[in-house]
Amino acid sequence: VAFLTAEEMDKLDALGIGWIELPRPQPQAPAPDQTSYHDYTALTTQLQNVANAYPNITRLISAGKSVQGRELWWLKISDNPDAHEDEPGFKYISTMHGDEPVGTEMLLRLIDQLTQGYGTDTRATRIVNEVELWVMPMMNPDGNTLSQRYNADGVDLNRDFPDQFKDSVDSPAGRAAETQRIM
Repeated sequence: VAFLTAEEMDKLDALGIGWIELPRPQPQAPAPDQTSYHDYTALTTQLQNVANAYPNITRLISAGKSVQGRELWWLKISDNPDAHEDEPGFKYISTMHGDEPVGTEMLLRLIDQLTQGYGTDTRATRIVNEVELWVMPMMNPDGNTLSQRYNADGVDLNRDFPDQFKDSVDSPAGRAAETQRIM
């Protein structure tokens, strides 16, 4: 996808490079006023509300608990949320660092666009019908609650996963609780 001027399109034509013009996306509703980030409690409530409002395309699933006992929430979005289908799967995980909450908000917006757009927006409907999505908006709820990068045990979760070059142990054993749940 490229954004070109008429002059640039003429240059492509002169070079014999084929192109097609895609329809412009329809304008979206303005973003809701948001003056604060979702904390763990607000996030949990939001995910429960979405799961209750869209039971035909969502499932709220706990991957297990954090060090301090908070649920690590997955929201599965699919046209058949109780089945494992032979289709591409994507996992979106955010806020591994508890003090970086913007990703949580971005994933909540993605969830809203897909669930609210299902059945009315062609792109959202196609994604939900053809992809199995797993969304974890907050991997480090303890760090988020403590306003710190690390989990409650002081582990940087982003550095806790196996590294193919530096970590020969490709096992969840000995890793932070949150890392183990994801692995």
